Amino acid sequence: MEPCVGEARVIETVLRERGYVDLHFFDLMGTGDERRDFFDITESYDTIVTNPPFNRHVDFVLHAKRIATKKIALLLPLNYLTGKQRHSEIWDDDQFPLARVLIMNRGVNFLTDDPFAERVMSSQLYCGWFIFDQSHVGPPTMTWVDNHALIARR
Repeated sequence: MEPCVGEARVIETVLRERGYVDLHFFDLMGTGDERRDFFDITESYDTIVTNPPFNRHVDFVLHAKRIATKKIALLLPLNYLTGKQRHSEIWDDDQFPLARVLIMNRGVNFLTDDPFAERVMSSQLYCGWFIFDQSHVGPPTMTWVDNHALIARR
């Protein structure tokens, strides 16, 4: 399930290209059956993959942990790894722990004029994919992802 599909539908495109078929897409700004507020969703999904609004990080993680049954992948700023509230509410959770962080080696400017552009401008916003996995045991791992080819130079 992707609850913040947005106009560009990037995650949907990637998942479909990789052969996933049982997919559900929603967005607060969507239309028809796709218009749903993530926080109103109560049914369970195996996996949630999304780029949530950065001003609702904690709420998104906590609600995703309530409705996901296996994994959660959230694109978040790297500074999300810090903070007392997040530590006590999210990182100390051994029932649905953080398994790994895939760190993008280039900053990404998400505020583009063209959401369908093949490349986006670089910025000082450094992000990573935070992967939570109910079956994970032990500390999380970190891996770097080279997103250089997707970033246009200014």
